[in-house]
Amino acid sequence: MIAPENAYFPGKSVLEEKDLNPAFRANTAMRLGALELLANIFSGRITTSDKDPFPHQLALQQYMKSHQTQVQRLLIADEVGLGKTIEVGLILRDLRVGQGYSKCLYLTKGGLLDDVRQKLQSVIPGGIDGESIVQIEKSFIEYGNRTDGIHIASMDAAKRYVKKAQKKKLPMGASPEILIIDEAHHCASEDELTSTQRIGLKGKTTRAYEAAYQMITGEFWQNSTPPKLVIFMSATPFRSKAQFINLLRLLTHKTSEVENAYSNDFEEDLIQVLRPGKSSTAIIWRQQDNVRSWSNEPLFPNLIIKRPSLQASEAYLNLIENIREKIKQIHRAYGESFGGFAIRQLETRLTSSTITGAMWLFRWCIRHQEWKTQKEYQQDVTESTENLRKLIKVISQKLLAYDERNRSEQHVDVSFSSDNFIFKAGKIGQPNTPLKKNAINDIYDFNKKLRYNDDEDATFIADSHEIIELTEFALELLNFADIHSEDESGAENAKLTWLKEILAEHPESKFLVFTESLQTCEIIIKALPRMGEKLTGDMRLAEREAAVAKLRDANSPIRFLVATSAADEGFDFQVANRVIHWDLSPNPAVLMQRNGRVARLGQISDVTAYYLIIAGTHEQKREDALLERFEQLEINDERLRLKILGSLRMEDEDKIFQKIEEKKILIN
Repeated sequence: MIAPENAYFPGKSVLEEKDLNPAFRANTAMRLGALELLANIFSGRITTSDKDPFPHQLALQQYMKSHQTQVQRLLIADEVGLGKTIEVGLILRDLRVGQGYSKCLYLTKGGLLDDVRQKLQSVIPGGIDGESIVQIEKSFIEYGNRTDGIHIASMDAAKRYVKKAQKKKLPMGASPEILIIDEAHHCASEDELTSTQRIGLKGKTTRAYEAAYQMITGEFWQNSTPPKLVIFMSATPFRSKAQFINLLRLLTHKTSEVENAYSNDFEEDLIQVLRPGKSSTAIIWRQQDNVRSWSNEPLFPNLIIKRPSLQASEAYLNLIENIREKIKQIHRAYGESFGGFAIRQLETRLTSSTITGAMWLFRWCIRHQEWKTQKEYQQDVTESTENLRKLIKVISQKLLAYDERNRSEQHVDVSFSSDNFIFKAGKIGQPNTPLKKNAINDIYDFNKKLRYNDDEDATFIADSHEIIELTEFALELLNFADIHSEDESGAENAKLTWLKEILAEHPESKFLVFTESLQTCEIIIKALPRMGEKLTGDMRLAEREAAVAKLRDANSPIRFLVATSAADEGFDFQVANRVIHWDLSPNPAVLMQRNGRVARLGQISDVTAYYLIIAGTHEQKREDALLERFEQLEINDERLRLKILGSLRMEDEDKIFQKIEEKKILIN
């Protein structure tokens, strides 16, 4: 038997030539990969499919194949849409054959499990005892009972078991040989992690980071061992140096070159640790503009950005401004900042729909209120608390007004999806009687959930007059939420009118509409019930698959899919060629991901993305100022603009915000 270090790989004499032109080396690797692929197809070892690899995917496969005994850690940081899941599938296929690895755990977002399974099965056919090699773990605690094969599980579920008390539910001895973490940017930390003891401290790292660290070091399961190969995948640019450095700490910790990546001198040693060709850690980064087909043609479609002018009434804009200033003033009075990024998030809610804005204000008031007991809350008949009860009822009624198919009820559920909390219609609509007042006890339960949430920092208790003023603002805001109004005074009316026009203007196109709010999603679907479907995080897998299938069906009347952040990552929608950003996310990386759902490999049309911005808002001022600056710098490529904005730190965003507020020219 030939020892691995002495094995000969096809093209080895060419590929290892030091003075060789890098482009020639890459082309050689890809052509060798293509020949190998064709040989495998003709021999019957694998079959052709719609996921047959592109040149850049084969290049990574060949690199990993020729470095199988060297690479212990791999970061695939290709830009969005380059097919990282297929690349990983090719690597796994080779490792199962060449190295005999049989135990792999693939962690991704909970909503992407089935999508990952389908992609991996397209390049890794076959099974064990009549079952596919690629399996989905429906319950994370079941992983470990059987580890042979490739097991896909939810990182959202895995991170629930990072604490010692929770680990009692996990099986003992689970030891994946290969650990893959998709969307690795969620393993984040802004802290200076110069000690492993800082991992897991509140506010220092995310739960995903803690879970990844424990798995990599063999500490997640009892009697576990570290994996032989760890693969991170992420297309999202990091917003700070600290985030990227901390991911590299996680990636390189306990490797051949680095015993402890959580030391003070780690940054100084990085260049040596990651030197090309010799390191056990490899970082692969390819850009959309640089990938080519076998005929050397660009693989990616053109991306065109359009910014339609949308108008809301002066009264609506003045109300938004008053709300913004009042929130800033209150935070300042209690010694807390409410800067540029926070204000952009607030304005995004206020201009998404009046109902979404009112719900943001309701949630803010609940979080900055406190009752010691439920009895104290039930007996509270102060104006501020009565306003909260009135506000949740009006929100429920306004949501009902958009539902053309529901005319038999007086209220509908009000869902705060990010908090996993629902105000049930039946409880909201209970009438007051002389014997019993409907105090809407869910308000007290919501308050406790928000006040004692581990993910939220402690905050101040607002004065009752401040609660009254903000709830009055919210009720005033809801006066603009009239779907039957002939004018476009509110945000949703202006945007809905535009949406109807663009659908009529492009009858052959299909659209992907992104919103930051579940409530806005419901409004759009209910306003155009026969033309759209929704894709949200609270939907079951079968429901999501049915919605996507309707959009892809050429004979279906469904023209658009309205999605929340549930569709930001992982899904492929090449059937659409137009992306509508109903709400412009404050994070440029999110815009890149959302455009990338449509502008990706396999798209045969140019893609148009629409940024819906209400004239007169801070968002419009910011967009105009940045566009002017980009034009001065002669930067016209929209993808490059997003990359530049994506590299900005929070401090940079706040400076931009301040300059725009002060009406100063952006110089740097």
